Amino acid sequence: MGSSPSKPASTAPSHVWQSETPVRFSQELVDSLQSSTETDSTRANTLELHVQARVAEELKRLQAREESTLAALLEAEKNESATNAAPSAESSAGDTLRSLGRESVAKDVAKLRERLEQRKKMREVGELDEEVDKARGEVVRCLRGNDTRPLDCWREVKAFREGVARLEGGWVEKVTKSWWRGHVGKSSKIASIEFKDQHPLAPASSGHLWTYFGPLTSEPRLEVMCSG
Repeated sequence: MGSSPSKPASTAPSHVWQSETPVRFSQELVDSLQSSTETDSTRANTLELHVQARVAEELKRLQAREESTLAALLEAEKNESATNAAPSAESSAGDTLRSLGRESVAKDVAKLRERLEQRKKMREVGELDEEVDKARGEVVRCLRGNDTRPLDCWREVKAFREGVARLEGGWVEKVTKSWWRGHVGKSSKIASIEFKDQHPLAPASSGHLWTYFGPLTSEPRLEVMCSG
C-alpha cells in the first residue's frame, strides 16, 4: 500500500467551442481602423472630456433644481405670512364689531329694562283696580272658551280696553299734578286736564298752558290749564 503511487487530482473537463463559420469584418471597418490616427492617449483624453462634460451637465441640472426648490420655499413662506396677517386684520375687525355689538345690546337692555319698569308700575296700579282686573279675567275666560272663535270676545276686549284707558288717564293725571306742583308751586291750582288730538293753540291769558307727552304707547298730548 505504501509503495503504490497516489492518484492524480481530478480536473474539470474543458470545452472549446469552435464556430462553424469564420469571423469576418467588413473591409470598410478594416480600412477605418487602419487609417485611424487615434492612439490610446487620444482616446483617454476624449473619454475624460466626455466625462467632464457629463459632470458639468449634471451639476447644472442640480443647481437649477436647488434654485427651483428655494423659490418654492420662499413663495410658501410669503403665502404663510400673508395668511397669518389676514386673521389678525379679521380679528381686529371682529373685536370692533363685537364691541359695537356689546354697546348696542347694552342700550337695548337698558331700554327694555325701562319699559319693564314702566309696565311693572302700570301693573301695580292695575292690580289695585278691581274693575280692570275683573275685565282682564273676563277676556281670559272668553278666549279660553272660544279658542277657535276669538272674535266672539270683542265685548270683553272692549271693556278691558276702556278700563285700561281709564286707569292710564288716572295715572297720567296723578303724575302731572305731582310734577306741576313740584315745579310751579303749591299755590297754583290745576284748573283742568284734558287729552288733545292736535297740538294746543297759544296759551290763554288767564292762566298757564303746559303740554305733556305721556309715556303711553299712543303718546297722547295732554293739556293742563293752571290758574292762580
